[in-house]
Amino acid sequence: GVRRVLFRSGTIVNQASGRQQISFYQSYMVDNFGNQSSNSTGSGVMIGTSERRATLEPDIPMKFQVSEKGPSDRATTVSIILNYDVPGIGRGTLTLRNIPIQASR
Repeated sequence: GVRRVLFRSGTIVNQASGRQQISFYQSYMVDNFGNQSSNSTGSGVMIGTSERRATLEPDIPMKFQVSEKGPSDRATTVSIILNYDVPGIGRGTLTLRNIPIQASR
């Protein structure tokens, strides 16, 4: 079986001098057994109240959360890989490592 993993303690900050958009276009998880979840379109990423994308004001922290289907019932931790795009700057990858999975479903 699979479990949904929710990571909700992240904050993202725009350190540029003006507004900046960010979009997450793909994400997946890898559990502590090496199993990879199927790729998603980033739809499990919420920035503030928006799904997958947001406009960030300078120097104002905004919370984000990630919700994905975990690859295994036996897993105790996962790493989440998020691919993002910032117009005018380019694409990058954010990796959140060794996130504990809670026992409840």
